[in-house]
Amino acid sequence: MAERRRSARISSKSSASSSIAKEVDHSTRSIETDEHTAIDHDNDDSNSELESESESEEDDNEDDEDYIESSKKKGSARATTNKRKRTNNNGIRSTNKRTKTVPTSRSSVLSSTSAKKDQETYLELIKDFEPTELFEILATSEDVSIVELLTSWLETYTENRDKFLKEFINLVLNCCGAVATVEDHDVHSNDSSNETIGEVQLMFQRQKIHEFHLLVSKEHKKKSKYKPLYNNFVEFMSKLLDVANDLQLLFIESSPINKNDETNSENNENTEITMGPLVLDLLTWLSSFSVSKVRSFRYISTLSLYLFQDYLTNYIMILDKNYLSKLSKQLAVEEKKKRPNKKTLEKLNLTIMEIQGNKTVTESIIDNIVKLCFIHRFKDVDESIRSESMVHLAIWTENFPEYFLKVTFLKYFGWLLSDESSSVRIEVLKVLPKLVVDDRGKPTDNSFIRQFFERFKQRILEIALKDVDLEVRIQSINVLTGISSLDYLEDSEMLLILSTIFSNHDIKVSSTSKNSRFLASVAKFFARITNEKCQEFMNDNNLPKTIDNMSIDSTIKIGIFIRLLSNSFVSHLEMIKSGVEPREKIHILFQAAEFLFPYFGSQIENICQLLINDEISNDIAKQLSTKENDDQEEEANDDLDITPLFPTDSNSIVLYVTVLNGLTQGGISSKNSTKFHISDIIIPNYEKLMLNLPLQSIDILAPILEIFTLFTFEDWIHAGYEKTVSKVTEAIMKMFKESNLVCSDADMKYQSFSKVFQHIKKFELKELDELCVNELTYLKLQLENFLKDKMEKNEIGSPENFNETIVDLYEVYVNKLVLLGKGYTLEFDESLIKLFFKNYMSHMPSMLDSLDIETIELMDFKLLVLLVTWQLQKWEDIFENLDPTSSQFNNTSTLKTSMNTIILIIESLNKIMINLPASTESTMTAIYLLNRSLSNSTIDIVVAVRVFELKLPDSNPWKETLKNKLPYYLHTDVSNTFMEVYLYLESCAVNVNESGIHLDRLAEEDVNLNELPKEELFGGNYERELLLFTIKLKGLIKLELLRGDIVSRIALNKDHLSPLYTKVIDDTIFKTSTTEASSTKRSIATVNTRERDLEYNGIERNNTEMEEQDRLDPIEDSSQPTQDDEPMVTNRRYEGLEPIEEQSQELSQEVSPQPFRSISENLSGIGGTADSRSNNIEDSDA
Repeated sequence: MAERRRSARISSKSSASSSIAKEVDHSTRSIETDEHTAIDHDNDDSNSELESESESEEDDNEDDEDYIESSKKKGSARATTNKRKRTNNNGIRSTNKRTKTVPTSRSSVLSSTSAKKDQETYLELIKDFEPTELFEILATSEDVSIVELLTSWLETYTENRDKFLKEFINLVLNCCGAVATVEDHDVHSNDSSNETIGEVQLMFQRQKIHEFHLLVSKEHKKKSKYKPLYNNFVEFMSKLLDVANDLQLLFIESSPINKNDETNSENNENTEITMGPLVLDLLTWLSSFSVSKVRSFRYISTLSLYLFQDYLTNYIMILDKNYLSKLSKQLAVEEKKKRPNKKTLEKLNLTIMEIQGNKTVTESIIDNIVKLCFIHRFKDVDESIRSESMVHLAIWTENFPEYFLKVTFLKYFGWLLSDESSSVRIEVLKVLPKLVVDDRGKPTDNSFIRQFFERFKQRILEIALKDVDLEVRIQSINVLTGISSLDYLEDSEMLLILSTIFSNHDIKVSSTSKNSRFLASVAKFFARITNEKCQEFMNDNNLPKTIDNMSIDSTIKIGIFIRLLSNSFVSHLEMIKSGVEPREKIHILFQAAEFLFPYFGSQIENICQLLINDEISNDIAKQLSTKENDDQEEEANDDLDITPLFPTDSNSIVLYVTVLNGLTQGGISSKNSTKFHISDIIIPNYEKLMLNLPLQSIDILAPILEIFTLFTFEDWIHAGYEKTVSKVTEAIMKMFKESNLVCSDADMKYQSFSKVFQHIKKFELKELDELCVNELTYLKLQLENFLKDKMEKNEIGSPENFNETIVDLYEVYVNKLVLLGKGYTLEFDESLIKLFFKNYMSHMPSMLDSLDIETIELMDFKLLVLLVTWQLQKWEDIFENLDPTSSQFNNTSTLKTSMNTIILIIESLNKIMINLPASTESTMTAIYLLNRSLSNSTIDIVVAVRVFELKLPDSNPWKETLKNKLPYYLHTDVSNTFMEVYLYLESCAVNVNESGIHLDRLAEEDVNLNELPKEELFGGNYERELLLFTIKLKGLIKLELLRGDIVSRIALNKDHLSPLYTKVIDDTIFKTSTTEASSTKRSIATVNTRERDLEYNGIERNNTEMEEQDRLDPIEDSSQPTQDDEPMVTNRRYEGLEPIEEQSQELSQEVSPQPFRSISENLSGIGGTADSRSNNIEDSDA
């Protein structure tokens, strides 16, 4: 092709270059070319082998191992060759690097200068370019009739073949974004097709930039200029041969006799049907495009040939089923007649011969497309082409199984299971399940399918277990589900896949994430295996139809399901290198059961009956005992035990109850199930479960209590069991009384009861609330008796007894009061508070040396925080209901009593912290732990009271009274204690990392903190504890309860600590954007994923409110005498530090009267709430 023809091909189209630039900017790309269009192989003979595979299936089955083996070789050939690389364990080969039109020594990303020049050149080229009319129609018309368009266009083929081919090739070029076009004389001869396409390729490469309109229309339809192009193009190519066949262009008849003998030509049996010239032209030119170095040329030509093949494979089956089969039957019937009609026989024979000829030619075209295109392009370096190859090979196999459903073609699927591209692997795995089902959708088996899976089964299993792309794993599980009934999988292989239902990560069953869809796909496999094993078991055992009115089929299915779940869970634990805590094991089982609900949710009722009535399990066990003894040796050799497992011991009961909980919650979370459907099954059985199960085990009690929290009172009414709620609550309360509780996130029993009582509170039933209030009253009486009988100084006894007494105090009384006090008013009279301080807290300084670390970790003072916050809530209620001008408002005895209670608690806590002995090397950890607990609670209390005071309007006389009665909040030595706790936490946060970081310290500070003992405290979450305590200190400073110069000390080592700590110090954590805020939350989650997030938003809100408040007079120095007459709020150790500048600007105006809000809102912004939430106080501050 002469270069001069290029200008002749360009026609004009007026358009402003600036507007064109805007249109092409988002979709232009450099032209991608490949020096090698196919993935290279270690064996040079592999290409010739692949090309000859379709000719001989038997020879191919012997030789095709070379391709697979080449992907596994790791010898010197690979070490000395850079042609093939492996990017991960799941890709067999990496594609060759793309070779673009720019020199190979330059970067694949064009420099800005070069790119700008190329862009300008491209804009100049397309400025006056006009695409073909055919392209314009397909690219812009969404409702065009493709059949009519094809009919009118194909009719021009017989009139002017060259013009037809010119338009077809230019359509292909236009779709690729090429400005070069061909003319009639370029396509006159098929013999020059390779040369012509080669010249077009050179011109296209000089273009450098193009818009691949077809691919953009497919992958980015919304951004494409030509949105309908791809869909119209696919329909166009799919129907091209169909319309051509209607116009008799697909086949031609030729006869060896004289053409002038018209009499005999019609009935001559020697007439030969051959491929029409149209098909030959299309195959010739498209095959030339398909071997081009330009990717877009190869893609569009390959897609076109594959769409032709889709039609041909479907057409040949139509010929066979709709014509040949019926005509053959008619011919057989006619031949069986005593006097067959000769004309009819002749006509039938000729028709059959004609159709058979069409079928033969069609098979020849199919074979040509396979040889010309498929066996080269299935290994193309472009993953899009490889994917298209697999998608269309599946269509051909489904349409024409007699030709394609053979090892010759099935192995291509197997080879590309190891493709480096996840999209290719996904396409392969998507089509495999379709190959093993018949027309009715049922799995079918044949020798070819079996050979394929025998050869590639291990690769599919490897993908299911280890592939880096979760979507690929999902599709592989679907494949294994499809073949599960064909006996292709060994028991050990089934067990491996079953074990993937368990995940150590929290995954929501209602989520649409890949993790959720993966577990859902494994659940389907689990159900399929269970059904098959159940059927196998029933066939091997002669059992009655029912046992105790329960269907034996359902009962056996549940037993086998639980057995498989148990065995697969053991397999899962064996594969995990690190150990799993018992609580985590329960959660993993529970989560798996959630995802299994769609397949086993119908068994919830039967599971309840098995748990309630143990006679059913015993009866079935007796029925099976004889069989089990006979087959004991055989079963010992089985990898997959399918002996039904029933709730006959504690372990199996735990398993059943956990599964019941998971199925119930999975059903409630399911989009395809209503909550009432689940509640109507569970609620009628709930009381029976409470009465019959051994609830002394927390692994049984926790799931049962969790099920209770799933249903509202409306659910109980809907089930008709609203009168049972009180009985159930009484049973729960009984378990609560009998339990010892540890106030910790790690204590399942405490957490379970906490959720239950919060749930009961939501019922808003007076009868249930009275039960809880009565229990509170009972606990207070018992606490008073315990303090008198066991905590008197002369009753304490030995240090060992003191530790035991403290443990009993908390686990039996205090923690229960704290738990119930979250939702119900908790008040102590003054005598009980004094008794609590006298008989318990006053002993701390003297008995500190006797306390174990474990005992001190149990000790917290949240009870005192609750007592204060409930008193403040009472004040707020009174202020809201009384007129401030009334005499009753000023003389309320309740307010005075509450004030005395608060003052007593604050003064007592200050005194205890002051009187604690100084730490020694042996008692350092104990003292710091105790001081931390005391400090946290003290800060929570003083913050609550201080905020309450600030929110009181000046017109309220109690504001001044509160100031006078409570002249100080924190003693100076208490402030020192806070700093000592801070220093301890700071050292722990650094030392735990063992990173060799040395903290900066002031001269007066304890250097021993640099060598802390290695006790495991706070669950190892030292940084979280430091962050919480630092926020509390800053809250105290903002409320003017600590001097602002302390900020300088807590900022001293911010560069040595985490970025999150730096944000806390700089106050930037509260001023982040939405994106940064979400990142901050993720950072907090990494500190401890099990702890609740710090309430930074609440703190930010309060800080803003505080800055906007009117000026407050600073707190007066206390008139109460202190040691050495030191100022009450000044820490001399830090007098040399300069106060932060922002402190002088805070609280600069007087407070204006504000309406009361709830105490919980008042506390939302100061550090106390953050810690109280993290320590399960949650709503107790309200």
